[in-house]
This record gives sequence, C-alpha cells and structure tokens, in this order.
Amino acid sequence: MAAAAMVEAGRVEENLATLMGDLGTCFARVEPRRQAGKYVRGLIADLPRKNCWTLAEHAGDPTPDRTQRLLERAVWDTDKAMGVVRDFAVARLADPDGDNTLIFDESGVEKTGTGTCGVTRQYVGCAGKVTNAVNLVNATYATRAGHALVGSRLWIPAADLDDDARRAATGVPADTEFATKPRLATDLLTETLDAGVPVRWCTADAVYGRDRRLRDTCETRGIGYSLGVPCPFRITLPGWKTKIRADTAAATLTTDTAWQTMSCGPGSKGDRWYAWAWIATAGPRHYLLVRRSLADPDDLAYFYCWIPERLPATLTALVRVTGRRWTIEEDHGFGKDHFGFDQFLQPPPHPDHAAHRAGHGRARRLRGHRRRRRGRDHATTPTHPPQRTTTGRPRTRPADRGRDQTVVQPRDQSLAQPRTPSPLVLVAPPPSSPRPLVPLPIQTHMIKSRSTAALLGQEDHQFESAYLIDFPGQPQQHTRTEGIA
Repeated sequence: MAAAAMVEAGRVEENLATLMGDLGTCFARVEPRRQAGKYVRGLIADLPRKNCWTLAEHAGDPTPDRTQRLLERAVWDTDKAMGVVRDFAVARLADPDGDNTLIFDESGVEKTGTGTCGVTRQYVGCAGKVTNAVNLVNATYATRAGHALVGSRLWIPAADLDDDARRAATGVPADTEFATKPRLATDLLTETLDAGVPVRWCTADAVYGRDRRLRDTCETRGIGYSLGVPCPFRITLPGWKTKIRADTAAATLTTDTAWQTMSCGPGSKGDRWYAWAWIATAGPRHYLLVRRSLADPDDLAYFYCWIPERLPATLTALVRVTGRRWTIEEDHGFGKDHFGFDQFLQPPPHPDHAAHRAGHGRARRLRGHRRRRRGRDHATTPTHPPQRTTTGRPRTRPADRGRDQTVVQPRDQSLAQPRTPSPLVLVAPPPSSPRPLVPLPIQTHMIKSRSTAALLGQEDHQFESAYLIDFPGQPQQHTRTEGIA
C-alpha cells in the first residue's frame, strides 16, 4: 500500500508539472506564473480552509499580497488558461470509440452580502431553500476513464446588468448581455465542440431540457442527447396531429412488458436500479424516456432524447447516458471538499473567469486595497491574524523571532508612569475565637495543563424494445419494435 501511494504521488507531481508547463504560455511575466504554481499547489493541498491567508502560508509567503495580486490585478489570459485545463483533462479522459458525454448543471454558493457580482435571492440546491447566493453553470466531461469539470460560466441576473451603477461596481464589461442558464450551457457546448473535443452525447436536467435552442444546437452538431423535461412537456406521437403531455403518455404504460429494470450506473450507495420505458415520437429518432422508482412506482422522471443516425438506437445506450448526469454532482462535491470550490468570497466580475477564481477566498476589494496603500507609510508590515496554540498563548511567527520589538507608548504620558500598588485595607476584624487560627497549607507544587494530544491519548446489451402507443380512435402503426424504433 505504501508503494502504491508513492507511485500515485509521483504521478500527481508529474501531471502537475505538465499542467503548469502548459499554463506558462498564458502569462506574460514569470512572477505571476510562479505564483500560479503555488496557488494550484495550495488548492490541492489538505488545508482545512482555503483562502489567500492559508494559501500564502502553505506557499511560504509572509503575506497574501502575491496571491491577491495574482487573482485581482495580474495580467494573464484567462480564456486561454481555461482552454489549457480543458485540453489537459480531455487528453487523459477521451475515448475515441466511447460514449464521451458532456453534462451541464449549475452549482450555487450562499452569500451573506450584496456586493458580489451575480448575487441575488434564488434557490440553491446545496442549501435546499431560497437564499442569497451566486450560481455557476458548469460542464463536466465524462467517459469510461473518468470525469472532470472542463468549463464554467457565472450567471448574472438581468437586474444587475440593467443597473449601470451596479455594473460598474462589480466590474461587468459593457458588452456583456443577459444570458439564461440554458444559453450559458449552449455557449459552453459550442466552445467545447469548436475546440475539437470529441463529444458524442449531452445530458442535463429539466432546467436545460426545456430549451429548444440547446436541443437544436445538439442536433445541428450531431450530438445525441438525453435531457430531463418536466411532466407538462408536450410530445407528438406517430400519426397524431396534436401534442400530449409527457405524464399522459407515460400513464398508458400499464403492462409489465413495457418496463425494463436496469442500472444506470454506480452511485454513492452502489448501483442505481430503476424501471425504464421509452416511447417513440413523431420526430425521427426522438424518444421519450421514462424512469420509475422501484421503491415508489409513482415517482417518475422524464427525459427527451435524440439519437443520431450514426449511433444505434437502443434503450441501454439512453439509460447509460442518462445515468452519467450523476458525475457532475460528484465533481461539485469533490471540488467543494478538496479544492475549496465553495469558499470563495468575491467571484470574478466576468463570467469567463469563474472557473479560475472558484477556489480563492477573502480577495480584497479595490477600495480596501487603496486604503492599505495609503497607510503603508505608517505601517510597513501588514497585519497578520493572531494564531493560538493549544494552550491559548499567541504563537510567534518565525519571521518575528529575533526581531527588535518596539514598545508602543500611549499618548497620555501620565498613563505610562508605573502605578504604586495600593496598600491592603482591613475591612473588618477577624472574629474572636478560643482556638488559635491555623494557616492554610502552602502549595508546594503547581498543576500543569496537559496538551490536547495528551488528553486524547496521542502521546502514551439486454432485451430492448421501443413502444409506439396505441390510443383509442387513433391509427396504430406498431405495438412493438425490436432495436431501432
């Protein structure tokens, strides 16, 4: 096991060196490139809290100024850096003959203030309620070899873009227009395909499945999709001229032969087993996929699917692609647990910068930076938050050891004079007693506090069929078709 850990650590160092070497072309100067390397190493380190202070301490910097300058004012090509990270992941995950899938979903982060770009009251899945938060539309690239986040966009409310003062305060460029979350996902898809990334499938939840523009883009680019849709979503059945709701179409699947039980992939508690059925529609190679819970037959989910001509139309393929939507949830959780994805304080003003600022916290604002610049003539050494040891005593930084300490004198010189201790005053005489007073025993030893470590004891292919629904009074073309419906 130790040898395996050493091999894995060596592989991490090799991949990190390769990635930072590719990112070197995004910087005009060597200083921000070196600091970016320290920043990335801090993000992948096992730190309990990841902000500019902790990242600077991990990198060995005396203050967080260098990290803050990298994230706030340093000049580097952010768009190019995002492309480098995406290409780095795709080169290690892409399967030329596999079902390379692009998954879209949003991730919210709660905020307490109102000065952050994109903050507004909205529903946040991680909190399970409507709260003050920002939302990022992310893209995950998933294959049989693994999965990773390869793109991100910051969603900005229309009210922030209509307010010129708000736009100027948050630094949003004047040419930025309002874009819905499905529109941001469409832009990510187009950008990924234009970069030459091999993508065969696309999947997302009902927020994106209702958007016709996203579906049309997939069909135009030859990308199959399985997109979640709500129950009121309307489809047209073969031979019909009117549309019906998705739940109305699913209600006709009353026979057991219409459903097939299969797993859509592993989850956090093992394989995820559901009952599946697919219904052919009037559109060529368009299907309505229905998922039913085994524990609760009334719990149904609907997916609108399209399969390109070059791919076989099978239920197994649709179930496998639909199940891959879980991978983006894993990426969100992994990013929050290991890279501080939810610990940033001030997101970037421009949507294209979201992926590279997600791990950074406590970035100072320009106003506060100017105040500190004006006060540097009086305080040459930046303040540092006090650190406490396990015994409660302030911890001395290595940089301060051996340094001359300057005594701060009060303005009122009278307060600097040593005070003469006041004499003890006998409040009342002791009561008379026939017995002599016995003095208390003098303590000859002291009780030493034990450290936390001592207290804790650390010292000592399946049968597939597509169904064409037969409604009363309507022409029935088929009752069951094998393979391609």
